[in-house]
Amino acid sequence: MLEAKRVVDRETLYEKYVNPQWVRLLDVLHMNVEYTRCVGAELQTMDGRRILDFISGYCVHNVSHNHPQVIDALKEELDRNGPAMPQSHVSDLAGELAEYRHLALPLEQYPRFGSWGETNAAWLEVSFPSGTPGPW
Repeated sequence: MLEAKRVVDRETLYEKYVNPQWVRLLDVLHMNVEYTRCVGAELQTMDGRRILDFISGYCVHNVSHNHPQVIDALKEELDRNGPAMPQSHVSDLAGELAEYRHLALPLEQYPRFGSWGETNAAWLEVSFPSGTPGPW
């Protein structure tokens, strides 16, 4: 009962102070669900339901939920104890990737999506289909 009350309180606070329309939309679409486990394209709800996630278009979803290679890369980066700010220095790898992308298709010729993250994700998907090694 305490867990259910906590969820209701959180939704009420979000609706009141952040974005009431978003809460209403999620309720209408039956998507206002708390997940306990997300792996690949499968989401598991608190009440034990399993849902296939067909959302696309967000950068975060291009590699599925909790992809093992992404988790390994994040753990490796955290174990390096490097800087916490992503823009604290000039990244060699980002420069190499940008050069590679520019050689394939100059930036001014590439279609712009909602954000640079989405533009890069679309470019990567087109340039390196699933299972194809990238330039790194």
